[in-house]
Amino acid sequence: MYTLFVIISLIATLHSQTIVDLAAANPSLSTLVQALTDTGLVPVLNGTGPFTVFAPTNDAFDAIAPLPTNVTVLSNILTYHVLSGQVLSTDLFSGLVANTLQTESITIQIDSGDVLIYDSMGMTSQVTDADVLGSNGVIHIIDAVLLPGGNIVDIVSNTASLSSLATALTDAGLIETLQGDGPFTVFAPTNDAVAAFGKNITSEVLLYHVLGAKYLSGDIPDGNTTLATANSNGAEVTIINDGTGIYIKDSTGKLAMVTIANLAGTNGVVHIIDIVLEYRDIVDIAIDDPNLSTLVGALTAAGLVSVLQGPGPFTVFAPTNEAFAAIEVPTNVTVLSNILTYHVVSGQVLSTDLFSGLVADTLQTESITVQIDDGVFIYDSTGLTSEVTDADNVGTNGVIHIVDAVLLPGGNIVDIVSNIDSLSSLAGALTDAGLIDVLQEEGPFTVFAPTNDAITAFEGSIDAELLLYHVLGAKYLSDDIPSGSTNLVTLNSNGDTVTVINDENGISVQDVNGRTGQVTIANIAGVNGVVHIINIVLDSSEEQPAQSDDDDDDWLSMDSFWGGIGIGIAFGIILTILVAYISLKTCCKGKGGSDENTVLLAKYNQ
Repeated sequence: MYTLFVIISLIATLHSQTIVDLAAANPSLSTLVQALTDTGLVPVLNGTGPFTVFAPTNDAFDAIAPLPTNVTVLSNILTYHVLSGQVLSTDLFSGLVANTLQTESITIQIDSGDVLIYDSMGMTSQVTDADVLGSNGVIHIIDAVLLPGGNIVDIVSNTASLSSLATALTDAGLIETLQGDGPFTVFAPTNDAVAAFGKNITSEVLLYHVLGAKYLSGDIPDGNTTLATANSNGAEVTIINDGTGIYIKDSTGKLAMVTIANLAGTNGVVHIIDIVLEYRDIVDIAIDDPNLSTLVGALTAAGLVSVLQGPGPFTVFAPTNEAFAAIEVPTNVTVLSNILTYHVVSGQVLSTDLFSGLVADTLQTESITVQIDDGVFIYDSTGLTSEVTDADNVGTNGVIHIVDAVLLPGGNIVDIVSNIDSLSSLAGALTDAGLIDVLQEEGPFTVFAPTNDAITAFEGSIDAELLLYHVLGAKYLSDDIPSGSTNLVTLNSNGDTVTVINDENGISVQDVNGRTGQVTIANIAGVNGVVHIINIVLDSSEEQPAQSDDDDDDWLSMDSFWGGIGIGIAFGIILTILVAYISLKTCCKGKGGSDENTVLLAKYNQ
């Protein structure tokens, strides 16, 4: 009975203690208690409340020492740690914005079970001991002092994951703008988002992330809300509140997710997002990239700017200034326009849509060919390649892939073979065989082009007939070849056929001897046909069985049945004559006289 009385008394004592009493009883909060005493806030927090106090430890106060001696300033800090009402740890959630007695707000973020408090400066404090209950409220002990009075720039500058954005704002001269009265809402891309964007972030792009009003996540209605941004075009973003979170859709259709919401300062709020938002069309993107200034100048000279600012969508393979410096840029507007439109494909083709052998028709009407080989390479009509160095620069009306060489239209089969290093032996053979003029004709042709290694490995002679056995009198891209095996007539004088095979292994070609060459690079297209690179030389001469040097003597061969019989008969005749001769000699020698021998021989002969 006594034990129960003690427990009840203890509970009553605990519940009779105010939050000030609880703090005073905790030696790790002595600096806080002294500060409350110095500012005359003890009577306030001994009031009926209820209050919620985020109580910094002595170590937390030591980290900002010396404390302000100005009572007003110190009181401002202390009341920034107090909420009206009792808020237990179970009431806290990510994005919760709580107004303090000081009037400014703090923001809660739950991260892997840890409760973090963001102040107006963008600094965080972690709750280390939650739910210390008193008679007039609750204390949550924290490991850092919360500071009021911060603005948008302070938040961005003090948040480690936004350091790239802070640098971009400085470089763009926007610090003073975002230190203004506001209010602002800033959608702040993380360092990872800025790195993935990979391009110069201009002031206009940055201001596309700023709204001219304060929108906490709770202020955003369900569904889609379109809002104008602070950039000079007033370009719009669409805020989406679908019950699963807050998202921002930019002018290109890309969707950013708010990963941390409601970091509030005195002049607005910051929402951290996972991508850089884009509002520019492909021309504006090119204009803002100093590495594409020659391209922009050429588009202007050719009168193509308005075309590429149209609705599109377009895919532009954009050569750098260095790429243009490597060629003599035409001054003739028609020729220049021809080259520039050869770099533009109708439709938006992202890097994820590209694959080896893809043939894409350009606005100039000729096609380019894609090859994936430890990078993305574009073959032009002359067989020259350009590598994509920066992919997927998405604008409102298409996408730019930056390339390291200018693509040239107007090439033919001979140009392709001549400009591909691995086909130099074939180019030499075509010259030696007098076939250059033939393959520069209108065609169309399909050429199965053996590599240098294939020609080196070939043991036969390579003449015009053999070379023409690699040429078809029509244009067959890989997609034109039906599944299975297809016999096609070549251009050699006999009209010999090859068998083109389309199966799960790709495209291959089989000659009359059953030897099969694999197409290793397909669809390099020129104005008069297409080249497919293969790994063997096709041979149209049918292999014959080996013949004996003297067919007339075959009957004497022991490998021949009749030859064996013939040899046996001849051997028997010789043996019979020899035996008869020996017998005759013996007989004559016994009777003496050569006349008898003569008579006997005469009889034998008869």
